[in-house]
Order: sequence, then C-alpha cells, then structure tokens
Amino acid sequence: MSNEKSSICVVGSEDFCLGFRLAGIKNAVTAGKDEVFEKKVKELKDGSDYGIVVMDGERFEKLSYGLKKKVKSSVDPIFVSLSEKGGGETLRSKIKESVGVDLLR
Repeated sequence: MSNEKSSICVVGSEDFCLGFRLAGIKNAVTAGKDEVFEKKVKELKDGSDYGIVVMDGERFEKLSYGLKKKVKSSVDPIFVSLSEKGGGETLRSKIKESVGVDLLR
C-alpha cells in the first residue's frame, strides 16, 4: 500500500465549506473565527494525512506572518487559498502555482 497523500481537506467559514461539501468533499472543517482557523492550519501543516488543503482566502490573509510564510512554501501538504476576489483562477492553476508544475497533465 502506498503512503501517498491524495485526500483533499477544506478549511474555512461555514459558507466556504458548504459549497465543497455539496460538491462531495467530505473533509471540510469549519473554522469561522480567526484563532480557530490559525490553529487548524497549524495542525494541518504539522501533521496531516491530506495532500491538498484548500483554505478560505479571506481567512488566509489574516494568518500570522510566520504561518503564512510556511503555508506558502509548503509542498506536503500543498496549501491553496481561494477567495471570491481571486479573479476567476481555477483550483488547477492555483495548484500549478504552488507546486511549479501542472500535476493534472
């Protein structure tokens, strides 16, 4: 059995997570308050079974400088922040930006 991390986890506000739950993502963690969000992101960064963590972009901007820097450079798991202000970028393009290659080709 492979140790590959392939699951997706979503963390953010209730409204943010709801859309992903409706799309079939079961691992959606509601973290509406900034302190709870920061704590959950730290947990996911330090010891996660997920390959990709999708974050609420508005909450991501409020992370402490140090954690934000770690998350941006993380490759295990890959963190992707999405927000309504994103200008229409797709999840695929955000992952490509994070990793440096198009994993879906």
